[in-house]
Formats: sequence, C-alpha cells, structure tokens
Amino acid sequence: MATTPSTDEATWDLADVVSENPRLQPTEEVTVYLNEVAAYAKSKVQDALDKAKDPKEIEKLTKKLDEVNAELEATAYTIHLTGIPSRMREDINSKAMSEHPYRLDFMGRDEPANAQARMTRENALLWHAQVVDVVNTAGAHKRDWTVGEKQLDGSYTEGSIDLFIRQLPTSAQVAVDTAIKELAVRVNQFSVASK
Repeated sequence: MATTPSTDEATWDLADVVSENPRLQPTEEVTVYLNEVAAYAKSKVQDALDKAKDPKEIEKLTKKLDEVNAELEATAYTIHLTGIPSRMREDINSKAMSEHPYRLDFMGRDEPANAQARMTRENALLWHAQVVDVVNTAGAHKRDWTVGEKQLDGSYTEGSIDLFIRQLPTSAQVAVDTAIKELAVRVNQFSVASK
C-alpha cells in the first residue's frame, strides 16, 4: 500500500535561515615575502643554478639558494582571503564608480588619472571586503582592517588596508590581486554549478 506525503508543511522564515547560517564562501591563502632584496637575489641565484653544469658550482649555488630562501621565509606574511558574492562585488564597483564617475576628455575617453583613482579605490574596497586575516612571521594576526573614507574635499582618509596595499612590494600586490580574481571566478563557477 502506497503512502501519501503529509500535507502538513513546516513553516520557516528565510531571514532566520540566513541569519543563523550565513553564506559560506570559499577561502584562499596567499603567502607573500616582504624582502625584495632577497627575492631579487633568489632570481639571480636560480638563473645561475639553471645554467650551472659543474657539480661543485651546483652545490655552492644550492647552498646559496637555501640561505636566500631562509631570508625570504623570515619576511613571509600569510594573507587569508574569503570569496564575496557577485552582488557584493557589483556594489563595490558601483561605489568606486559613484566616487569617481567617468570624466571624458575631448576624444570621449575617461581621463587616465580619474580611471586610475577609480581602479585604486575599487581595489582597496575589494581588499577590505576579502582580506579577513594577515598572519605575520611571529604568528600574530591582523583582522581589523579599515578602509579610507572620501572627504568633502575629494581626498581620502588613510585606512589601514590602503596603507597595507601601498606598502606591499609590487610582486605581493600582484599575487594577492591574482588570488582575489581567481577566487571570484571560482565563487561564480560554484554558484552556477550549485544551481
């Protein structure tokens, strides 16, 4: 004998579900090294090692590479990132656009300085939204980032995330920016696949 499903349906509130179970997002870690001198030295030693044929020279260069790697590790910072929903990313883009709307020149192009200011602002807002923790070489955590706010005169206050971005070596900025972009792609792919 077949049973029929119950007609009694449990009621539930979507707001309760969202507040009790916040949307989990994928995370990523990026390790960056703040010793640019050692990073440059490593590239030189690695180039020489790639070309070396003499076993004694290879041994010498391998030891030097180990020394340089130790110098780099002494300045390693691990940056923990979290994905953000695409809607939040759109809101960040809209905020940067509203603060730095297009200013077209006589050829109909956005002024380069304005476009750069908008991109810098959007980047700071993305980092603020996605950098959830930075762990230094001593194991200390930094989680309470602030982002600069626009003042009436058009300037910005100095937020800790703005300062952090500006002080990082270019290679570290690129590594974090790349991880943020890859995380956005994965978040979108996951959202589409899960639907």
